Amino acid sequence: GDVVIDVSLDGKEGGPKKKMSVRDYVEGFAPPPHHPPAGHEGEEASAPAEGRDPQKGFVPYMRAWFFGDDCPELLEDFPDPPPAFPDKFKGVEKQFQPPFTWIFLGPQGAFSPLHRDIWFTCAWMAQIEGRKRFVFFAPSDLKYIYKKGEDGKETYADPRNPDLEQFPEFHKATPMEAVLEDGDVIYIPSKWPHYVECLTPSVSLTCNFANVVNFKHVLVPYTKWLERRRAVVEMVKAVKSGVVPPALKHLFAPKGALAEEGGEG
Repeated sequence: GDVVIDVSLDGKEGGPKKKMSVRDYVEGFAPPPHHPPAGHEGEEASAPAEGRDPQKGFVPYMRAWFFGDDCPELLEDFPDPPPAFPDKFKGVEKQFQPPFTWIFLGPQGAFSPLHRDIWFTCAWMAQIEGRKRFVFFAPSDLKYIYKKGEDGKETYADPRNPDLEQFPEFHKATPMEAVLEDGDVIYIPSKWPHYVECLTPSVSLTCNFANVVNFKHVLVPYTKWLERRRAVVEMVKAVKSGVVPPALKHLFAPKGALAEEGGEG
């Protein structure tokens, strides 16, 4: 309960976040206004009042917690990977495996906006406690629910209240809904846009993975990530051995040493 992690304030990967302990987050649950996806009946919702955006109706969401850093013992509580979901990432050294095993913890009303998963990976999600609604759209419906601007900015429709000026053909998209109960596991295919909402207080375990279906999409971003990761690993090894790379000497030099070395001018 004392572990401090990031709580998303808008559901976006690079959006604003607030650091909170798990205990404080859970104790802050309070009833919010509820916005069910278009065409679906909603359920009563509760959520942390602090940080809520009353205009967008977003509920702070403790999403994508890579618990392996804070509580690595939890990784021993389930098969990794599960037999039903073989994962090519698990075939490389552990230090070169992307940190794609996460816990999602949220109150009723917390949600992840419509999106496609990182690197176009596939994913599985196991519902540990509570109920969670998924709304999927087939990749063939992308033209009705997604736009990419000239600046590269991506925008997805909001299934709760789609902007029909921006997405005038939203009605042509066909939503497919699934509701997870305690103990259910769902498979999320590569490149399928999906919206996810907690119907009750919810705890979920999820993992994004690479397989024979999506590997050609995953390979390029994984290779770029791997290059950066290897550079970091080599840098850490060098520092531990006492050999500091020249570009990092300023970080480890004694106070005033660099000024003396550089002189005046």
